[in-house]
Amino acid sequence: MPRAKPAPKGGSGTTPLSSEMVRAVGHIPGTPSSLSSCLQGLAAEIKAGEVSRTLVIQSGLIQQVVSVLESDYKADSSPDLLSIKQRLLKLRLLTQACGALSPDLTDLTAQVLNLVCRVLGEKGEESLAALGLLTMLLLRVPGLVGDRLGEVLGFLAVLSGVQEGREGCSLVPTNLPHLHFTQTANSDPDLKRDSCPDTSESDMSDGEMMGQGGDFKRRRLEAMVQKEALYTLGLVAKRVPKKEVVSYWFLFLPDRCYSPLSSSVTSLCTHHNKRVRQQALSIIAEFLNHSGQFLALAQHTDKTTSYTSLSTALAVSLATMHTTLLARLREPLGPTELVAVLKLVALLTEHAPYPRLDSSLLDLVIRSCLDLAREERNPVIQVAVLSVFSSLCQHRTKEASLVNSASALFHSMLIRARPDLSTCSPDNNVRYMAMQALASLATVDIHTFIKQAGDVKKLLDSSLEDSDPSVVLHAFRFIKSFARNLTSLVETESHKGEVEDSKVKNLATSFWVDFLKQSNFALLDKYPNANIKSAFCDCLAEMGGLLYSELPEPKKLLCITYILSQCGEGRVEDGGVVSLERQIQDRAALSSCLRTLGIVVMFPTYVTDTAFHIDVADAILPHLPPTQTQLASQAPQLRPQQPTPAPRYPGLDPSNKAVRVSASWALANLTDTLVQAEKDCEEDFPVTIARNILYTAINAAKDPTSAVNTKSNAVRCVGNMLYYLTRDRVGGEEEFDKVMSAGADCMLNNIKTGKIMKIRWNACYAASNILRKEGLEKNYVWKVELLECLLETVRNFQNFKVRINAAVALGSAVSRGALGDFYIPVLEALVDSLGNTHSEEVFGEWQHQENLRDQLSISLCQVIALCREEKEFSKVCSVVGDSWDLVETSLTHSIKRISPEKSSPFLAASQAAEQLARGNLAGREEVMMLCKLLRELAMDWGG
Repeated sequence: MPRAKPAPKGGSGTTPLSSEMVRAVGHIPGTPSSLSSCLQGLAAEIKAGEVSRTLVIQSGLIQQVVSVLESDYKADSSPDLLSIKQRLLKLRLLTQACGALSPDLTDLTAQVLNLVCRVLGEKGEESLAALGLLTMLLLRVPGLVGDRLGEVLGFLAVLSGVQEGREGCSLVPTNLPHLHFTQTANSDPDLKRDSCPDTSESDMSDGEMMGQGGDFKRRRLEAMVQKEALYTLGLVAKRVPKKEVVSYWFLFLPDRCYSPLSSSVTSLCTHHNKRVRQQALSIIAEFLNHSGQFLALAQHTDKTTSYTSLSTALAVSLATMHTTLLARLREPLGPTELVAVLKLVALLTEHAPYPRLDSSLLDLVIRSCLDLAREERNPVIQVAVLSVFSSLCQHRTKEASLVNSASALFHSMLIRARPDLSTCSPDNNVRYMAMQALASLATVDIHTFIKQAGDVKKLLDSSLEDSDPSVVLHAFRFIKSFARNLTSLVETESHKGEVEDSKVKNLATSFWVDFLKQSNFALLDKYPNANIKSAFCDCLAEMGGLLYSELPEPKKLLCITYILSQCGEGRVEDGGVVSLERQIQDRAALSSCLRTLGIVVMFPTYVTDTAFHIDVADAILPHLPPTQTQLASQAPQLRPQQPTPAPRYPGLDPSNKAVRVSASWALANLTDTLVQAEKDCEEDFPVTIARNILYTAINAAKDPTSAVNTKSNAVRCVGNMLYYLTRDRVGGEEEFDKVMSAGADCMLNNIKTGKIMKIRWNACYAASNILRKEGLEKNYVWKVELLECLLETVRNFQNFKVRINAAVALGSAVSRGALGDFYIPVLEALVDSLGNTHSEEVFGEWQHQENLRDQLSISLCQVIALCREEKEFSKVCSVVGDSWDLVETSLTHSIKRISPEKSSPFLAASQAAEQLARGNLAGREEVMMLCKLLRELAMDWGG
């Protein structure tokens, strides 16, 4: 007996299905018996108005109703009232049943979509029902609607009033270059209808409502169809993949060159009906969201030609839209509509390519919004205008128009950021938004803030003393941005040698001395708010090492004591147990403190401060899951001089991923500092703690539940600590082999099985710390396995960044003995990999591919420079000679691209080759060719 074909799965869960509608359709005369039986079976399964989606799909209800409706429309589409009512019942039942659709049901969806396009051409209630069915498809399977999108949009253009007349048309998409959009489809298809803002205004004007009863009903139905069509058009813009929607840009944006339509959705922004205007504004907002790549195709030109390119048409369209919207700002609109217009202006400031448009557009936007801010006192409108300013400052940082207007914008924002003393109950939302806008403006022009330093200080002092915690929070966030840009300016002056007696540096130092006053720390006790603590720590992180070194010692001590104390919150004294309540407290603040500590530990002030390094390790390690060894002992030594160390207690719940990411990043920075200052520290970092760091990092890197960033940070820790823990430090050869084996095994595991590429390339890079250790002449098992893995990776791995870092690792050996018997195989692998880079072409990866060639060239020279014997150098010349054209071309091109600080391997390789070619190898052709090539490369670099 043949096996039945498995039924399509459909969506999981349940979908609404009306028992009354099921029965009503089942009682329609002429209903096929198969459909009647299907409806009876489903009726028995409906519970509280819901039925299983799987059951709906398996019953075949959708196919049968579609088939019946297609037959109905082929046989009779007359305006007979009874026939219309029967078809309406079936359409509404089909709409509910389509709530069971899922993206894998492509054929079934295509059948329903074909019916939709057939019924949209009908009049009155049937087109309204078809719009409801289309809405359901857009909510459940938006990605499958694209197959008939041109036809669907043609009908929607007519029904929404964009296109004059009653006949639908199929729109033809514009041919566009390959674009990549950041829009992601909503993963939850169980979306409820989110209609455009309703208004108290009727769907029809007073004049339309007057007249004959039949006229009124017809106009009311037309208004309902238009409203539903506009809502559906908004869903298309929101739910259908953006790369498909932008091909029909002329439906949404004003255009006279590419559009076959009589107008566009933008034209509806000036419609006489307020509800239509608001729906149009909402549709355009959805279209503009995530459309930056498409809009970037625009290019303004003053030349007039017989042919209008897409770039020119798009630039004209955006200019027209700007003119339309900015003109609306000057009209007497209600607050809701005015805010919607300002939202569109903000979206344009984010996505419109102003450098490629008419140079006057951005000036016009800024002037119009400044005028509106001066004239309007409504706080809702003030917030909307400030949102436009904030968007401008975030996305148009380098635009000349914005930089030239920085002073006017600063004063406009400053006035609104101050407390409003004219009323007993001020609307602080304006202050919040003003400080957010000021924070963005600081990135545009920090010099304006420096010139107005007195006003800025008054604003900050009054804001930090405010009784509203949200004002305090926004003040700290403003300080963070201000401090970051101030620090950047000071460091830029320092690099230029202008920092001596610099007014900016003195101002910045004074700012931080004032910021670290006791009253600001008292705020953190006054407002036990995690967000405020987090924002405060974020401010400290922006100080920078240069300015930190200028602080008085008491201020440094205060700063670092606070950070360390906050990282230690959640510990339990006297061997108690961490309560659940304390485990879940304050994670945002803890993460910020850990990030700040990770920044401070790299400040020049603390690079050689071993005592501080110990404090940092002690503060970070409790927030990473301990290893089994640590759990068993619970007694690492915190200071070499402490004979009885205190137990290391767990911090806040170490399973929290955000805390673990911050802790692992801070720990990785600490290990960077330890490696950097290895020979400069006055006292050695305790080996016990160093080993704890290593095994904690190994544990985090191997933990399958660790976040990607935690694993990436952890392998960086492992690499650093394997370099730091020398044979002498760990106490002999046996222990050295054990430690290195554990670390190398962690590297291998992450290179081979890292769940995303970032983990793998970080692991490859960290492996370079192993091979650049001294004293690796012995053929350790772990060294052999690591080299074999790196050779395979650099040759054949599909990701270029992973191969780049594998090449870095192979070229990092500091002695010939580190590569042992793998010396020639490493050389061969690097040459083979160079050949692969020329035979493979991957779309969008050209830059990484070029970077790989450059790194392979560098690594090849580094390996050649290690050669010490003539016999081995002869083999090197033979390997290179077998692929001479490839090697010569690659090295010659790479030396021109590589920055000077990375070019020393070419000189080292040239010197080694010249020395080895003087003896028995002198005069051999392949030796002379290689020496000449390396000599020329070294001269090119030196020149």
